[in-house]
Amino acid sequence: MKRLGVDKYCVAGISYGGFVAYRVAEMAGEGAVERVVVMTAGIVAGEEERRELVEREGRDVSDVLLPRRPEDLMELIRRSMVRPPRWMPEFLLMDFIEARNNGVCETKRKVQQGVEEASAVS
Repeated sequence: MKRLGVDKYCVAGISYGGFVAYRVAEMAGEGAVERVVVMTAGIVAGEEERRELVEREGRDVSDVLLPRRPEDLMELIRRSMVRPPRWMPEFLLMDFIEARNNGVCETKRKVQQGVEEASAVS
């Protein structure tokens, strides 16, 4: 923000973005961030809520958010959109999964695990 010439600003985030907004504010330095808005922060869910989610979904939250198969990605798309497409070609879904997995997927899983461990401690 300094490079853009912005001295004071507000940050906001939804869900995991709330955690990101919090970290941006924390790293910004004294007085730079005037307000932080965190909405629907599942990132602060307790151990019991995580267990309930795994039980209800039949799989870990990282498997839902970081799909490895076309059908799992399609399920995530359906959950993320108001009017999702009824069908998408499997090659397109696989291409997206492979492009995203270029070293990033495992890093995201580790970040998520670290955040979950940190929220369990606090």
